[in-house]
Order: sequence, then C-alpha cells, then structure tokens
Amino acid sequence: PEDQIVLFRIIQEGIQNVVKHANASNLFISIIESDRELITTITDDGIGFNFNGISKGIGLNSVLTRATSLGGSVTWNPLSPGTEMIVKLKMSKT
Repeated sequence: PEDQIVLFRIIQEGIQNVVKHANASNLFISIIESDRELITTITDDGIGFNFNGISKGIGLNSVLTRATSLGGSVTWNPLSPGTEMIVKLKMSKT
C-alpha cells in the first residue's frame, strides 16, 4: 500500500506540473506492467521546457526522489509539441 501511495503522489505531481506550467490542451496517462516493471507515462501537448538548462524545481525533485525511493527511475523527454515523463518502477516478486 505504501508503494501505491508513492506512485499516486508521482502521478499527482506530474499532472500538477502539466496544469501549472505546460499550457497544454491534452494530457495522457498510461500505466503498463511489463516484465516485473511498472511503466507510467504522462504525456502532454503543451509548451514543453528547455531540457538542456533543466533546473529541477521542487516538483521535479519530488518525483525523482519518490521514484528512486522505490528503486525506480524517471526520464523527461521533449516532444513536438509537449513533454513526456516516464517513470519506471520495479515490481516486487511476491
């Protein structure tokens, strides 16, 4: 249950970032379980941001900290238009 809450908070923060900063018309969320890995993708069609000069603010750091606390990773990819955030979490083997 604690891991589920952490994933919920990651998704919540991703949505909040889109709402506050992206000026997007659409937001898409995909959650896929594959080979003991849970892959969550949040994609928007907003204005994006400069990945070369990325400054991880509180929201991005929060997402990264939460994902790594579960042994996972986060990547942000520029799209045209928009941004894609991919969170990969290892599933427990039980």
